[in-house]
Amino acid sequence: EGGNELYRHIYMIGDAISGGGSWDNVTEMQHTQKNIITYEGYLNDGYIKFPTVIQHDWNGEMIFAPSDNCEPVENGTFDIHSGAPDNRWYIPTAGTWRITINIQNTTISFVQL
Repeated sequence: EGGNELYRHIYMIGDAISGGGSWDNVTEMQHTQKNIITYEGYLNDGYIKFPTVIQHDWNGEMIFAPSDNCEPVENGTFDIHSGAPDNRWYIPTAGTWRITINIQNTTISFVQL
């Protein structure tokens, strides 16, 4: 496996994902290019954030929104840290979405398909 990725795994957790807030049911995103991670599929309306590790005490490093209840936009940014602030994106409309995270550029794109 290539050791040149900044993050080997990025997961999704929250109301917007079928597994909800359960660490046992996180959804893993897919690497599509070096440092580009994507998800294309169904999201519920609700909150979402992106752990970089599965750590049941919620203290692991995560990709967080720049503010809480952040609107998902096509050209957004994110922060990576542990702990507070626990800023999440809020998916306003259930349906099929494409999420693209560029780790290197700290950009995130949400597009409803």
